[in-house]
Amino acid sequence: MRSSSATFRDRAEVLYERYRGILILANALDPSGRPNVDRTLMEIKKAPRRQVTQLVLSLRSDLRQVTEHFGFRGTLADIRSVLSSAGAPVHAYLFVTKQLLSQLFDHYDRAFPDFPKLPPHARVAIDPFGIRRPGQQPEWFQLEGALFEDMAALWNTYVDFRASSASSRQTTQVKRERALLTSMVRAVFALLEGYLNGIAQDVLHLESVSQQDRDKLLEQDSRTGRWRPLSLRDKLLQYPKIATWSEHPPLAESNCPQLKEIVEAEVRLRHALVHPTPRLPETEGPTRETMYIQLSATEVQALFLAAIELIDRISSLLGPRFGDVALWLFRPDASGRFSEAAFT
Repeated sequence: MRSSSATFRDRAEVLYERYRGILILANALDPSGRPNVDRTLMEIKKAPRRQVTQLVLSLRSDLRQVTEHFGFRGTLADIRSVLSSAGAPVHAYLFVTKQLLSQLFDHYDRAFPDFPKLPPHARVAIDPFGIRRPGQQPEWFQLEGALFEDMAALWNTYVDFRASSASSRQTTQVKRERALLTSMVRAVFALLEGYLNGIAQDVLHLESVSQQDRDKLLEQDSRTGRWRPLSLRDKLLQYPKIATWSEHPPLAESNCPQLKEIVEAEVRLRHALVHPTPRLPETEGPTRETMYIQLSATEVQALFLAAIELIDRISSLLGPRFGDVALWLFRPDASGRFSEAAFT
């Protein structure tokens, strides 16, 4: 039979582990405070009972305060489950979805003020190993935000390259320019796909939809279990319709010039890049090869500007529950480049 002292220490450990876990999940511990918290947890195992008793009295008050402040309503098992996925103590963060943190906390915005602006699928960087610099704001990750940064970085690289080689048009420079422009086209469509697929995941989390709509959002046939991919056009029409409970697609080629431009560009540009196909003998009219020869910076710029405006319009239709794209969606500045704010 275990002694009452051992049982008392076990209860103290549970209290302190819960307190420590809430602080970690809320990113409320920096590297200077983290060692003290970990050390105290270890001391509970061997400190004199009187000292542990005093610690528990103080701890109950502290635990109640942090629980109420952050609105934590999870269990110690929840804390252990999240933190156990952190793996080995390396210099890395643990990225946890807003969806999960919203289940555990009522007031996570007190830990991260921009939290309400994130969509459910976005991830907040949790610091399980105490490596975050003092005063550093919590980081977050959103796939479409990263895809936007890829696109913006490619465009800035193109603008800088074009400026540095303006006086010379050597063959290697022409080919590098083409590589940057074709990569930009791929990046634009990757951004749109990522954004729309994020909407699909959030609708599944936020709404109760019909099986027919669920199949569209999951791109599957529930009767056969097979993958049933939707075209980009179908996603542009259907996902906002499902998310807003509209009878008809709120955006279409007839009322949204940006959507019309994107759909036409997909046929003309994206298919040529994803499915490059030479033609022999030559046929009348342009082929997919032609895009590699004739693609211009003006066309690419018009494409990504249309994508930015289209994402902004969709976001306005969906409302704040699906996140604020202003956190990661930017437009080029007066210089034609994306500012540093687009990458922070």
